[in-house]
Parts: sequence; structure tokens; C-alpha cells
Amino acid sequence: MVARLTNMEDNINIDIFSNRNGLIVFTADPIDVANHDKGIYNAVATEAQTVSDSLHHPDFGDIRLYDGQEKNYEIKYKVSIV
Repeated sequence: MVARLTNMEDNINIDIFSNRNGLIVFTADPIDVANHDKGIYNAVATEAQTVSDSLHHPDFGDIRLYDGQEKNYEIKYKVSIV
């Protein structure tokens, strides 16, 4: 599992699985400024990818795609009510 997003109010978990080694998380600032310090956001988006600067750090993973080469990556989500 790469990450888990939890909605504590509705008891919903979203587990994220991927064969990529990095996950970028984007959030939208809360409409209610009082919630900012509580970590409550209006939206969240995730993007599985290879760790940044991998061209300069071979141990981060190879992101090069050569002529005729194919690469496949997976990302899966599991939604559960707890």
C-alpha cells in the first residue's frame, strides 16, 4: 500500500496501491480558513509517479523510455467503509 486516505466523519478509507515508487499529493485550501491548521481540505488528488530527480539518482528508478520500448505501471484503489 502506498497511502491511505481517510474520511473520519463517514468512516471511509481509500487505500492506494501502485508499482511506482512515489506519490504526489495535491490539496485544495479549505474554504473555511479555521480548518487549515486542522488539515481539513476541500479536495485532494494523488498522482503515482517515479521519485523526482531520478535521472540523477539511478536508485530512484529509471524513467527513460527508449524508441520501441514499452513500460506499464499500475495504480489500484480499494474503498472500504470501516
